[in-house]
Amino acid sequence: MIQPDTLLTAAHCIFDHATNQPIPLGEMRFVAGSRKGYHTANRRVVFAKAHPDWSGYHGDGVQVSGDIAVVKLESPVTRIEGRSHGVEMSPDKGDDVVLLSFGRDREDALSIQEPCQIVERF
Repeated sequence: MIQPDTLLTAAHCIFDHATNQPIPLGEMRFVAGSRKGYHTANRRVVFAKAHPDWSGYHGDGVQVSGDIAVVKLESPVTRIEGRSHGVEMSPDKGDDVVLLSFGRDREDALSIQEPCQIVERF
């Protein structure tokens, strides 16, 4: 999450693998802290845009270049998985950030990466 209502994700997450077309916004949701049917956040996606270099699916894989997208949610998420991971809107150089992610075949298992520091802002 880069803002309480905005996140970065892989572009392939907003495209249908079978058709290589964007998933309709009405069918996209962001779910956080999902574990055995319970989740701490569930928001409708109101905007999703892939990087211009996204070239789509190629067989069973994707080209990593451009495999990034911006997603805007219907309302902010301020807490993830009941923990006090607040969503900072403007981390500065030297601030710690944490990556939270889900992977293929583990939609109900949130991975929390070790914190890392912002080394530069663009």
